[in-house]
Amino acid sequence: METRLNILLENNVIDAEVYAYAMKIFQEYALEHNWNETATEVFLTHLAMASQRIRNDDVVAPMDAFILDEIKASEHYEAVLEVTEKILDHSTIPFPESEKQYIWLHLTNVLNTQ
Repeated sequence: METRLNILLENNVIDAEVYAYAMKIFQEYALEHNWNETATEVFLTHLAMASQRIRNDDVVAPMDAFILDEIKASEHYEAVLEVTEKILDHSTIPFPESEKQYIWLHLTNVLNTQ
C-alpha cells in the first residue's frame, strides 16, 4: 500500500498531508482489522484521491440512487457508516455527502471481502 501511495505522492497526484492521512488510516484500520489487501488498496487509493480532489475544490457528483440503495441494503451498512465517521474524524478535510457515498461503496467492498 505504501508503494502505491508513494507513486501518487511522487507524481503530485496527492500532497504530503493527504499521503500522511491515507497511511494513518492504513495503519490504524486496515492493518489492525486485517482487511483484504486488494480491497484495501482500492479503498485507500480512492480515499487519498478523493481527499486531494476536495482540497482542489473538485468534488464528484452524487452517486446513482440505484447503487446507493444497494449499499444501504448491505448487511454491513451500519458498520460502514461507523467506520466512515471514524476515518473522516482523522481528516482535516470536510468531506461532502457525495464523496462519503463513494467511501461507503469502497468500505462495503472491503467488509464484503472479510
